[in-house]
Amino acid sequence: MSKSYNMPGWRIAFMAGNEQAVGALSHLKTYLDYGTFAPLQYAAAWALDNGDRFASEIHDLYSLRAKALVTGLRAAGWPGVTEPSGTMFIWAPVPASLGANSMDATIRLMEQAHVGVSPGAGFGAAGDGHVRFALIHDPPRIAEACERIGRVLASKAA
Repeated sequence: MSKSYNMPGWRIAFMAGNEQAVGALSHLKTYLDYGTFAPLQYAAAWALDNGDRFASEIHDLYSLRAKALVTGLRAAGWPGVTEPSGTMFIWAPVPASLGANSMDATIRLMEQAHVGVSPGAGFGAAGDGHVRFALIHDPPRIAEACERIGRVLASKAA
């Protein structure tokens, strides 16, 4: 539900499959929580019934943002950035000029460029050396962030 229907963070999904497997998961879930807030369930059900008409709009929106961010980061001097193939995030290798690891890069981007990213180390040891950008802003705001990132990258090189 998160990406397809623009509901990230709602932690709501559905499951279809083998009756015994679905039943076992349903039983297990009763031990983990008390269920999902009813208005979120209604919204998710509405999206499943009516939301397909929005899916292409949402796809186009994230595609536009991804292109803007990739173009902006490359112009700012950030090497190795590629467009995502099916997500609302960009996973980018940390340029050496930003620090030794993803946490250093994240702190530097926040303090000097005022841009928030997620450190790759937060996704496991193999993620260190990368940061994750979320495609939550529109192209003008993305361009502004990339300009600030470019100034930070240039200041380290100078």
